[in-house]
Amino acid sequence: MSNANEYFEELLISVCMAKEATDKSSLFSKAKSFLSSVCEPLSLDFSIRPCLTQENVDLSMEKFYVSISSNWESLKNFQNTVREVIYRWCSVTRGNLHEQPLLELNNDALFPFKLVSLHRYNLQEKLSLGFMLNLGIFTEQCVVDLRGSWMAKAGMLCVDPRLEGDVKMVFRRSMHKFRTEGVHTLEIVKHSQPCEVNLNRPLIMILDQVAFKEGSLVHGRIQNRIMQLLDEQICELSQMLLFENQAKCALTGTLALEINFQKLADAQFRFTDEPFFRSMLLACYKFKIREKLFRMKIDIDPSLGRTMYGVMDELGLLHPGQVFIQCSANIQRPGEDKRVITGKVLVTKSPSVVPGDVRILTAVDLEVYHYLNDVIVFPKIGYRPVTDQMAGSDLDGDEYAVIWDQELMFNRNYQAMSYDKIVPPEIDGDITSDKMVDFFLHYICSDSIGRIAIAHLVASDEYGIFHRISNSIAKKHAMSVDFSKTGITPPNLEDDEIPSKYPDYIPKNCNSLYTSKWLLGKLYRKVQMLNCIAELSMARKVTIANADPHLRIVEAGHFEEKAKTIFQRYKNELHSLLDEYGIENEFQLITGKITKMRNRLSDGERDDFSYYNTEKVLKVRLGMLQMKYKKLFRNQFPSIANKEELVNCEEAQAAASAWYLVAYRDAETSHRSALSFPWLVWEVLIALKLKTSQKLAHVDPVVLNLQNFINTQRMNNEQLLEIVDQILSDSKVSNENEHFNDLKRTLYTLLNWCDSVGLFIKGGLQVVNVVGQLLVSFAISLEKPIESGIEVLELNDDNDDASFRSKDRQVYSARVLLQFLEQCVNRKFDFSAEAEEFSKSPEANILYRSAFKQYHGMAVSANFRGLFPGDGVNDETNILLSDVREMDPIMLRLSHATLSYLRYDEIVDMLKAWSKCEDIVMRKVRYERDRYGRFLISAYGTLQARRRLQSILLSADIEEWFQNKQCNCDVDEMGW
Repeated sequence: MSNANEYFEELLISVCMAKEATDKSSLFSKAKSFLSSVCEPLSLDFSIRPCLTQENVDLSMEKFYVSISSNWESLKNFQNTVREVIYRWCSVTRGNLHEQPLLELNNDALFPFKLVSLHRYNLQEKLSLGFMLNLGIFTEQCVVDLRGSWMAKAGMLCVDPRLEGDVKMVFRRSMHKFRTEGVHTLEIVKHSQPCEVNLNRPLIMILDQVAFKEGSLVHGRIQNRIMQLLDEQICELSQMLLFENQAKCALTGTLALEINFQKLADAQFRFTDEPFFRSMLLACYKFKIREKLFRMKIDIDPSLGRTMYGVMDELGLLHPGQVFIQCSANIQRPGEDKRVITGKVLVTKSPSVVPGDVRILTAVDLEVYHYLNDVIVFPKIGYRPVTDQMAGSDLDGDEYAVIWDQELMFNRNYQAMSYDKIVPPEIDGDITSDKMVDFFLHYICSDSIGRIAIAHLVASDEYGIFHRISNSIAKKHAMSVDFSKTGITPPNLEDDEIPSKYPDYIPKNCNSLYTSKWLLGKLYRKVQMLNCIAELSMARKVTIANADPHLRIVEAGHFEEKAKTIFQRYKNELHSLLDEYGIENEFQLITGKITKMRNRLSDGERDDFSYYNTEKVLKVRLGMLQMKYKKLFRNQFPSIANKEELVNCEEAQAAASAWYLVAYRDAETSHRSALSFPWLVWEVLIALKLKTSQKLAHVDPVVLNLQNFINTQRMNNEQLLEIVDQILSDSKVSNENEHFNDLKRTLYTLLNWCDSVGLFIKGGLQVVNVVGQLLVSFAISLEKPIESGIEVLELNDDNDDASFRSKDRQVYSARVLLQFLEQCVNRKFDFSAEAEEFSKSPEANILYRSAFKQYHGMAVSANFRGLFPGDGVNDETNILLSDVREMDPIMLRLSHATLSYLRYDEIVDMLKAWSKCEDIVMRKVRYERDRYGRFLISAYGTLQARRRLQSILLSADIEEWFQNKQCNCDVDEMGW
């Protein structure tokens, strides 16, 4: 065979034709996913590996190890996406390389640990590497992850100022993987750089249960902090739908279209209101909820945590339990304003499974290591290396989650699990393709890491993370992680380790669920509520009234017929691409925020950052389509020589206007739009907008819309008006202040809404006064008092935190109300002593939950009618908010004792009465593993009804309710 691609194609065919294969289609897709990722980078390297044939590949692989599993693992490592540097460019030769013996950190038989992967290079070489790799960082990267055929070595390369003269690089002997001859290349997989860090489900479970063990104070602090982080992340999503600056930041860098959003903003395009851009913002919103928040990937602020490469303390200056951390202060500007972290830090490595995988360490400042940046330095002194205590890591390119948010710290470290080093079995004779095929089949059939990880999470939720069953599964999990390296499969899960029911944050439609009592369950239910609100609020109909009037000009009529023809061709090709991959709409395709897709190479492809994945293929195909129609637009004006002339040409602007109108009129009548069509020529649209519109003061259109509603509402509740006047009087707000009437309307709007959501039912007038005083105190906190001593509201132009400016005076009421609701959503009642006291009351929970629904619902829908109950001024005909939907089926588990005296129709009738769903269907499912009957429950009803039903079905008391034929619980509160 002529090249590696053909070799691996033959290997793929051998795998799929193997006799052991029972499910050929499934096996083929898995094999194709794995092997195609191996073939692609190799085929890219043929220009510098001209003699890469099957014979040479076989010969090289025979020199790796005597273990087939090590063969596969090394092959996967070396096929990573790399950037190559030819040795002569870096002026590194064999004479410039030094090797040093393997460093033994601990000779104890219990923990035989070796630091195998760290080597060094000098400062002069650092500059040349940065230049040749075109990293854009040059002298700032201090660590690179090395994979490739440079003297057949692999591992970590770390800068060391002690290396001088001809010594360019120092390697450990353990890094020598195999013998090689011929051309040598230095291949860089990744280099140290500022990277964000986030929490995930296993880590949250560990933090939650360890904190619970340490007492209510620690548990409450950690739970509240994680909940606050989620609230802040959710609010950031809603802010990009409300405010122009946040919308611009969210759109920048997300599109396949090369659009300069700053230029669009300068031309007074409003992203939160323009249908095309708002639809893309909603696509980003939906993706973030489903792909990030449902998976509990909660971001940590970069000022409080980072993901970092780990390196070793070469000088031996760190004591056990100490680390050195220096990071770039700004994650967008690596190497600038470096910051040394000191104090307690939380460090872990994924996958973190047991409490011992998360270590509380002490960060210290060592000036001698100030040349290292965006890495964490671990000590080499101690009974057992701290890195080995965290999931058995060995600094071989491992990245660590490093968090110094003090609100997330527990009090002490817990016993680390023993990660015994398993030696792969040796094989007699040569490693042949047939033996590798056999191992690959074994790998596919035996790879159980996903199943074991879920089983451990379920066991930790049901029994506790310190329970015997959880610890037993954790040991099997460690074996499954190393299976691809060792070839040794973990033991099968025992009967008591196999989940019979799942917590609600691991939705399994065909398995029984229960409401988790742990933090993961609370977080999931909040995200699920947000997702329901978003789904109900996203049915916004595009009409020609939503189109920008400044882009409609009379001259467009001359180009309209031709625009229709070109548009129809573009729409057909665009929708053909959408249908081929099963993508919901063009906005997901253009932003790359795709929630569902057919024909993926693998389900885990979203975490694949190599050049060969479906998203990148789609991006290339979309780019080719866009380039084709941009060229068609330019070809209409052959006499125009360059882009600047095209942008300023009146005929081109008229043609762009025709493209805009044709696309938006089609969206008004079609259920599948192609609104991206006119934005292929966005520069021409900018020129047209600047010519036809006047320069206006910046204002957020969604906020202005809310202000108009506040201004035009009917304040006809005399009793409520008296309460508002009394609150303002008690707060000493002068009626001569220019914002007195605005604040009065804001206060009336808030109290009227609070009354409609039932906040005042139990507390009465006292709670009304408290909430009113909260709003006034919050408004005053945004301003500065005048010298007279009487607190009157006056805009403070220097108050950046409150985002208030003098130009925002026309939307004062809307700004105050939105920010107050956001404070409620984030549970931030720290602007006054009364507010902090109120935050502990039951009414504060009602206010929080109601504000959560209202704030996020109106951000997604841009509709504010929920804030004005009983008022007719805010009817909008372009909002479709039918919240009657079908619910995803849920499994109900009932004992035979309960089923012995209840008929199916009686169960359905009770569920209908309790949940108020319009229709419920109950289907029996065959299941013989225990003594329970199982039923799939499907339902149709409003959002509130579906939420009630879900809470009822997941309750542990449901059988008691059926026995008493009464649901004696507030099901509306259970969902939280």
